[in-house]
Amino acid sequence: MFCHVTPQQVMGVHNVSSTYHVPLLMKDQGLIDFLAKKLDLASVKITKELKQSGDNLSMRWKALTSGYVKSKMEHGAWLTK
Repeated sequence: MFCHVTPQQVMGVHNVSSTYHVPLLMKDQGLIDFLAKKLDLASVKITKELKQSGDNLSMRWKALTSGYVKSKMEHGAWLTK
């Protein structure tokens, strides 16, 4: 288009069942990799413990969002007119 940004800089954040899903959606669309490259995060040294902590947080976030969806489905919150 005419906005002087590359396609990698355009994100599509469609309707999701919860705002908790937005970070996962952005990750799926490559935002983490894009920012890591732009900010040269590969040059930042992190400890094994910090890496494990980040991986654990990511896993807990995914569990939180899937638990939210499951809870909504069990209570019929998806049934809208």
